[in-house]
Order: sequence, then structure tokens, then C-alpha cells
Amino acid sequence: MTPSECVETFPDRDGVGRWYPADRTLPDLFAERVHRHGDELAVRSAAGTLTYRELHDRADRMAAYLTTSGVRRGDRVCVITRPGPCAVEVFVAVARIGACLISLEPDVPPQRLRVILDDCRPVLVLLTDPADCFDTGEVPTHDIGSLPAVAAPTRWEAPVPDDPLCCVYTSGSTGRPKGVVLSHRGLVNLVSWHRDTFGSAEGKRHGQVASLSFDASLWEIWSTLCLGGCLCVADPELRRDPRALSWWMIREGLSLCFLTTVTAHRMLTSGTLAGAFDLRFLLVGGDRLAATPGTFPFTLVNVYGPTEASVFATWWRHDGSAPPPIGHPLHNVRAHVLDRHLRPLPVDRVGELYLAGEGLAHGYLGAMGPTASRFVADPFGPPGTRMYRTGDLVSRNAHGALTFHGRVDRQVKVRGTRVELDEVELVIAQHHQIAEAAVVCDGGPAGDPFVMAYITVAPTQDVDLAELRTWLRDRLPPAMMPSRITRLPTMPMTVSGKTDRRALAQHPPQTSTRPGERPRTDAEQTVQAQWAAVLDGRLVGIHEKFFDAGGSSIRLLELRWRLERLCGGTVSVAQLFEHTTIAAMARLVESVHPARVTDDDFEL
Repeated sequence: MTPSECVETFPDRDGVGRWYPADRTLPDLFAERVHRHGDELAVRSAAGTLTYRELHDRADRMAAYLTTSGVRRGDRVCVITRPGPCAVEVFVAVARIGACLISLEPDVPPQRLRVILDDCRPVLVLLTDPADCFDTGEVPTHDIGSLPAVAAPTRWEAPVPDDPLCCVYTSGSTGRPKGVVLSHRGLVNLVSWHRDTFGSAEGKRHGQVASLSFDASLWEIWSTLCLGGCLCVADPELRRDPRALSWWMIREGLSLCFLTTVTAHRMLTSGTLAGAFDLRFLLVGGDRLAATPGTFPFTLVNVYGPTEASVFATWWRHDGSAPPPIGHPLHNVRAHVLDRHLRPLPVDRVGELYLAGEGLAHGYLGAMGPTASRFVADPFGPPGTRMYRTGDLVSRNAHGALTFHGRVDRQVKVRGTRVELDEVELVIAQHHQIAEAAVVCDGGPAGDPFVMAYITVAPTQDVDLAELRTWLRDRLPPAMMPSRITRLPTMPMTVSGKTDRRALAQHPPQTSTRPGERPRTDAEQTVQAQWAAVLDGRLVGIHEKFFDAGGSSIRLLELRWRLERLCGGTVSVAQLFEHTTIAAMARLVESVHPARVTDDDFEL
């Protein structure tokens, strides 16, 4: 197909030309809502509530403090905070003075934090909890809770639509995370699409569940505040427990919420959202959505989008299609399905997805080479426009809907987080005792993919896998941590001399055989059997930690269900995070119901 034939075949499928306030910024839209809804709740959480006027005034004071501290339009500010009213204040304050926000949560690995700070070079780091202690090098830190009051109103230079709003760090194939710089314009377009698609947020409660380092939090916060709704902030602990999270969603009376695909799938298949009668729209994204049986009292919306396209780029109202499409582009977003010569492909042909339009990021912070290779000239748009090469393989059906088919590279999604397997590989190889490292991703049961690492050790060296895991936790976020690490005598090779990644799966993961690791009691033997049931049959030593043995948050939920059936009582996810070994869990289930800790009547 020629470019003109492509346009004729799919006219206005992209919503190109749909009006939105292109001359406004997010603080402009928020200020309008403060004027109209000043006394209505803007933020609600266990840590407290804020009305629109209170949020505006507190953000104003913080903006004044940042300005007197030397922060100027275009500067970068990093915040390390937990979700809550204070975090929302920071988002609004930094946007008001035209600075660029880098938002991280306190669980950021220390070495990764240093890499990010070296890359983005913020003028200061904001902390919301005085108990938090981070090595920020020469970058000054400011405790938000003890900021001094600014005596007089301070003027600052307001942002313009193309100014950077934030920098979101994602996994990078070079071994270092890369910062994606998003503008006010892209988020204003996203907010406008939200209004046109889901209606006004006035008088409604929207959830804020995503991690503040995840781009979906930008949509959660700004679409709610710029459309007059109440942002209900979930405690981060709820992310671990879909059952408790669903109860919270129902109790809060949410009308709209976003969940990662894996979490949503657990809720939908377990029926825990059957009573969510206030919920009108449940948006899911971050991974491929499986066919979801049954009907629900709300509309299920499948959303897709790389960070480089300002959070969401396409959407689909789920209608039972299998597999569910990723749908049609948002307003003012163009989607091209192209071959390797950048030629448009006809209906049902698989090609690479290129995105263009108002949602495109500026590029990667301080990385001209990667920016130039991923953000290329758009031959289908006006002169000077760009399109983003996603690396995703898609096809378009006769109705213009897009379906996802996979990747052209080694990027994967683990629990909704983008993971470049090459980055994990390179980080492992930096350990002084490692000679070679190879990393693959296993699809896992029930859509629960996990990272597996294979290593060889340098001559005259030995490596303790527990020590290696501790070393990696300082450098990799949880989604990138290998669930399994297997030591090999040599790395399998193909005839062309490359690592044979397909052959790696033939090597079974190592299990503990050290003395003292075998079960000592009936309870430990029973719990070990339940672990084996969720860890693909592997027997694990009683002192090995669940996540070190290949467990994940989804597998932990399955283990909880098994332990509850076993002991006839309730076991919380928080308890399992505190009791992380077989020995500890055996003591836990015995304390819940000692007489029932036997697997005689439990089928694996």
C-alpha cells in the first residue's frame, strides 16, 4: 500500500484533528477545576484528604519554596515518595513552575537510584518521609515535611505546552535505564481523550493504584484533577493482594480505575469484582490481555501504549473477542503498520507498529543516538513530524482495530513493567565473579511471566547465589530480578558461535541439598509440597526464601489460597511477606490451625 492508499483505507480511524486545548498546560486545566470545585475533595487516602483549594494552596507554597531554592523552568526535580496527598502536591507544584519531575518510590534499588540521578542530574531531591535515607551523592535533599514557610508570594515562569512535564525511566537494552521525557501537550491530549471517552469526572471517584514510577500514575492523577474528580489513593500494600485491592475498590465506590493486566485477570477470574456496582470503567494494560469469560457490571477497556507515546496510544472496549485487540488509536494519535521498508501493510498482515501525533515524547534524556533511531521522520504526516518505532508487531483488521502479535526484539513485560532482557544480562555480567550471563523470559502459568538467568563463573572464582541475589537487588527493580538463577559449567552455543538460548531451558534450576535444608516436621513437609505445586514441581530447602526460589507475587497468591485450604483459616499476603521460608510458613499455618496442617486431603 502507498501512503495515500493507507489514508484512504482507514480515514480518521486515528481521531486525527479532534479538538483539544493545545494551548493549555496541565496546571491551567487544574486551576480551572480549583475555581469551579474548590471545596470538593480532590484527594482521598488513608493518610488524609485534600480539597481542590487545599491542594492548590499547599502546592502553591511548595512551588514558592522550590523557586526560592533555585529551581527554574526546565530544571529537573526528583521526588522519592509513597503514594498519597503529599505526592500529589509535588506533582502539581513541580508542574506549576515548569520543572521536569522524576518520580520514584522508596523501593528503588540503591545502585539504580544512583544511575538515574547521574543520568538526569536533578537540582534537588525531595523526600516525603524523614525515615527514608538515600545516597544521592552531591544532589541536595529536602524533606517535604519540614519545608520552611515562604513569607511572601513568589513569582515563577509558567510552563508552555511543549515544556517537559516529567521524565519516566524505563528498562534500557544498553544496561542502563533510559529516561523518557514527556511534555504537557501529550498529557493534555490524553486528558481530553479521557473526557471525550469516559465523560466528566465531576462527583466521581477514580483510583490511583499504579506505582508513582510507572507512567500510568500520570494518567490517574492528571485526568482526575483536570476533570474535577476525587483521586482515591490505594495503599501500596494493596498492590500485592488483588483480593484486598478489589474490596478497597468496592468500599471506596470507584467509578473508574486502572489495573495491570495480571492483577485484573486475577480479579476477573476469581469474581472478586462481581459486587463492584459503582465501577463503570475498568482499564487494564501493561501486558497482553487474555480472553476473559463472563459478564461484569462495568465496561472492561483494554489500553495499550509505550511510555514514549504518553501512557496510552490505543484502546478497545472489550467485547469478548479472542484474543482481545489493542484497538484503535486515541484522538490525535496516528498508528501505522509498516514493513521493514516503512511501507504500509494491508489488512491482516503483521508488521511493526509506528505511532505518531500529539502524544509523542521529546525523546530519551541525554541520548541523541537512541532518540534518533526510535523517533524517525513520519512520511505520512505533515513535514517535520515524527513517528515512534515501537518494536511491537501488530496487524490491523478490516474495521481498523489493531491486534498485538509480539516483539521484534528481546523486550518483555513482567507484571506490567517493561523489561529489556539485555539490560538484566549486562547487569549480571558486571559482577566480578561472573564470566558469562544469559537471560530469558518464561511465559509462566496463567500469564505470569518471569525472568530466568543462567551464569558461568570466572576461572578460580566461586559464587554464592544468595550473595549474587543480594548484589542484584541493589541494582535491579523487582520486575527485573531473575526468579531463577542457574549455574552452568559452560554456556550452550549455536553453530554460529552465539549463545543458544533455546537450549538453556533444558537445564533444570538448582535446588538446595545442603544439610539442614530438608523438612524436619510434618508441617514443613506439607508446606514444602505446596511450594512445589506453585514452583513447577521443584523441591526447595526449608530456609530458602520464596522469591529467591522463583516465586512471584502471583504465585504467592496461589500459595496463600493453598495454605488457607490447608489450615482452614485466613492467611494474609502481609503475613506471607513476613514469613518467607518454608520453615517460617509452617510455623505460621500451625499457629492458624495446628490440627489441620496435613496434606492428606489436599490434592496437588
